[in-house]
Amino acid sequence: MDLYILDFGVKNMKTLFALFLSMMLFQPLAFADMGKQGCDPGAKLTEKLDLQDDQVESVKKIMQEQHEKRREMLQAQHEAMLKNMSALHDETRERLSSVLTPEQLHQKILSLTNG
Repeated sequence: MDLYILDFGVKNMKTLFALFLSMMLFQPLAFADMGKQGCDPGAKLTEKLDLQDDQVESVKKIMQEQHEKRREMLQAQHEAMLKNMSALHDETRERLSSVLTPEQLHQKILSLTNG
């Protein structure tokens, strides 16, 4: 019984890890051309407000810092979500193992992994 639960948990964690890793690898690629495509933080604000040179640099710095903080917040939320999902999975598996027979638990795990 424990082996099947462990296998399911390892497979699930591998899937979550692969998803997380792919997001971390491809996120920089998604934003790599932002400056080239006119998505410079503060560019629209600079154009609309007819800013002076010293204001342009200050606005760009502020917008870049805000962009970085937002990215860090999203990353932290994503990591927390993965941690919470894993904990929820572990809790569910533990609660089910106290109710289901080993055979039923194995069938449930198979039905989840096979769609």
